[in-house]
Amino acid sequence: MKNRIVQKIVLVVTFVIAIITMTGNTEKIVLHWGVMGDVTSYGSRYYIIFLPVISVLLYMLFRRYEKNPKEFYRFPNGIPSDKVTAVASYVRTIALLTLLMLLYVTLCSAQMIPFHPYIIIAIILLMMVYYIHTYRRLSK
Repeated sequence: MKNRIVQKIVLVVTFVIAIITMTGNTEKIVLHWGVMGDVTSYGSRYYIIFLPVISVLLYMLFRRYEKNPKEFYRFPNGIPSDKVTAVASYVRTIALLTLLMLLYVTLCSAQMIPFHPYIIIAIILLMMVYYIHTYRRLSK
């Protein structure tokens, strides 16, 4: 329950940042960074609306898989009934990490905070470790 509330707060904050950026004095936003975090591409400030829209679409997709985990995680013989809640919990956690990562990218695109590639790498590594942990727990 708390996870869903945090997800919705992250979505609202992402939209607020995008609206502030679109209506503010900023003429362009960062569209792309290089491997070392240096800016390689700028674009119109209106492109920032795509980040919250992508966040909402991903939120809806994750909610669908959270409600029906058998679609998301396919065991050869189906998910045992005692593991359905573990898969739903996994989906909720990955959804939150993904939305937080998109919030961070939105803040960086709006040039409100500096971009550090190791933060994105850390979130992705955390997702990978959590996947391995969950997979091992479900395989037992």
